[in-house]
Amino acid sequence: MRGLKLRQIETFCELARQGSLALTAERLSLTESAISVSVHELEKQLGESLFNKQGRRLVLSDRGRELLPQALELIERAENFGDNGNSGRTQTLAIGATRSIGPHLLPRLIRDFEKHLDSCSIGLGKRNYELFVQNSEIVLSRLAERTLDMALVEGEVLDPSLHKQAWLSDQLIIFCRTEHPLLAKNLSLSSLNSAAWALRLSRLCR
Repeated sequence: MRGLKLRQIETFCELARQGSLALTAERLSLTESAISVSVHELEKQLGESLFNKQGRRLVLSDRGRELLPQALELIERAENFGDNGNSGRTQTLAIGATRSIGPHLLPRLIRDFEKHLDSCSIGLGKRNYELFVQNSEIVLSRLAERTLDMALVEGEVLDPSLHKQAWLSDQLIIFCRTEHPLLAKNLSLSSLNSAAWALRLSRLCR
């Protein structure tokens, strides 16, 4: 389609990734009005809406989800224009993680991944990591929208379009205050079963 500008496509991709005019404007060093105008012009040229409002967030419409892979491919091709190979090229890996995994496990995993690539002498050029930390539901929605390359979550993955693989066994640890009555008894399954519990549940697991 004639008239489309690479900046419009870049703005569309970033807004799909961030889901917020403010965050997109910050990432692209533009004003929120400039982001809004750019997306509106793109929608006008295409004759279709690319985003829907969902509370305070902007989420991709069906047409937006359909066009996003093409837009990301165009941006990648533009970034690699003139490259003769991977040497000196910066590659970005967008990783999603839950709030428990992101701060505690992800840094070590990235470090080990980098060491593995270096030990294998794999010429992938420079590498950047873009991290998105949220609850499982939001992380998986971003993965389905293809604004993330991969995700590490604790919740159940129900979307059949996503490839899933168990990668770590988890443990549940019981803890209580030091003066709790159960500590004065010989713990048994029946005593634990009759106790009052405070549990954190994921909406994906209900």
